[in-house]
Amino acid sequence: MMNNQDVRKIIDALTSKLLDSMLGDYTEEATLVADVADLVKDIINAELGEFGAVWVRGEDKGQIPSVWAYGAEFWPDIAVGVRGLPTVAITVRLAGREDDLSEVVAHAVGSAVVHSVQYSYAIPFVLDQTQSDSRQHWFDSEIDERLWTDHRVSLVLSRSGRV
Repeated sequence: MMNNQDVRKIIDALTSKLLDSMLGDYTEEATLVADVADLVKDIINAELGEFGAVWVRGEDKGQIPSVWAYGAEFWPDIAVGVRGLPTVAITVRLAGREDDLSEVVAHAVGSAVVHSVQYSYAIPFVLDQTQSDSRQHWFDSEIDERLWTDHRVSLVLSRSGRV
């Protein structure tokens, strides 16, 4: 059985890889999901080997555990299972040039919070290709801390896709 420190190491590896990857310019969210899934598979295979599994929405039908809430089912875009248990839910969102970044981030974080009732950890990943102000605000770290402490949600906002 994995302890919290081991899982935290994997979450840190996943978030670091997502932040450090030079993802290109995307027009389709499905293509971004596929590329993020490949990054996740590389890390999970390296860290967990046969004890880990990565399932991608649309590819692994029936493998991804959903969350039933408010009369609907919610599925993450990517799910990581450890020894058969749903462990990490990853929501992937693309904020294109014409999108409102606040709406995209809010949707990703909201999805992750819902997933956190079924999964031990959740990672909302947003690739920002908007013309938003990229400066950090002190609220950013406060929100990040509350998401992690209260829900085990680690938000990743990447701006590496800007051209």
